[in-house]
Amino acid sequence: MEQAAAGGDSSATRKAVISLLLGMFVVGIGNAFVFSVLPPVGREIGLSDVQIGSIPAIGALVFVFMTRYWGAKSELWGRRPVLLFAITSFFVMSMIFTGVVQLGILGIITIAVAYPLMVISRVLFTGCISGIVPTAQAYISDITAVEQRAKGMAVISMAMNLGVIVGPAVAAAFIGFGLAAPFFAVAAMSIVPGILFWIYVFEPPKHTHHSSDPSAPLAFMVAAPFYAIGALTICSISMVQQASGFYYQDKFVLTPEETAWSVGIGLMALACASLMTQIIFVVRFHMPPKKLLRIGVFALLTSTAVLISADSQAILWVGMGIFGVGFGMINPGNVAALSIHAQGHGFGKIAGNNASASSFGFALGPMLGSALYQEIHPLAPFYVASCLVIIMLILVYFVAKMPST
Repeated sequence: MEQAAAGGDSSATRKAVISLLLGMFVVGIGNAFVFSVLPPVGREIGLSDVQIGSIPAIGALVFVFMTRYWGAKSELWGRRPVLLFAITSFFVMSMIFTGVVQLGILGIITIAVAYPLMVISRVLFTGCISGIVPTAQAYISDITAVEQRAKGMAVISMAMNLGVIVGPAVAAAFIGFGLAAPFFAVAAMSIVPGILFWIYVFEPPKHTHHSSDPSAPLAFMVAAPFYAIGALTICSISMVQQASGFYYQDKFVLTPEETAWSVGIGLMALACASLMTQIIFVVRFHMPPKKLLRIGVFALLTSTAVLISADSQAILWVGMGIFGVGFGMINPGNVAALSIHAQGHGFGKIAGNNASASSFGFALGPMLGSALYQEIHPLAPFYVASCLVIIMLILVYFVAKMPST
């Protein structure tokens, strides 16, 4: 396979890319479905809302540090070994987490045992698979020409976004077979891309990248607003996602299965709206980055108002959809605007810093959302999300005034 690829076999390359895309699709499912299933499952086991929120939050903190580690290892060991380890770990660690969940639901292990085991297994899961996204991106960079690289990265992102859309649907489809069934289903879904990785993903040829980065880094005051926008965006969206699992169940007196289904619909609305927004406004009409930021932040503010005032599940779904529109504009707009201001300053490192900031927001959001919901008021996470969006509005105004380099 490696020889074929090295010889320019486009068929081998195409199979490798398709395998990667299927892997990214499953990773997207794995990242999304847990928000709709974990809240009712955790409550069924007997965990507090704060404990439930801490599980994905701690995993996200591990992701912040391990992504850079695996990126470096892919340079030392090669892309293929890291990708194979990650996709294999996805199945193994998912099954371990699922086993703990099942034991907790059946009452075989106590809450005092179930909670730390769930945290440990989630940390192992996140730590082992966190290399798959950056390594897949590096893989695409290795096998594509410069003029095709942006398209390749976009396709990777689209595959994950589709997984995010399908994730809640998977939860809704399998929750009727038992609260642990979606966890088993998602673990099983990684088997096919795992096999394809082993068969078709070859080690790509190394490319020498000549850097013209100056010794002086991008000024902190220039980059900081973009880092903050990224972190606040992810923090607000993960806070809303986490709190929704509790809010739907309590406000409408739903069973755990009904909760997973209802939250899944809301998350699907968010993901679909985000994906369609990117296709229409970013890909089709090429809206300028700063305009995306300005419109996107107002969409987020509108969505929090809708979520706070909603008196039916349908209105909550609409609010989540509007949230997706805002996220679909802000996320690409922020990265694109940062890249413009970072020209000549080594965007690879700057993009890594921005990703770390966003990951920190993802780690903080679920924990904060759970704590606010349980300790303050059910609507507190949504009010705090509104405050974060207002801060983003100020930052976007500041960024819009910055001259592009």
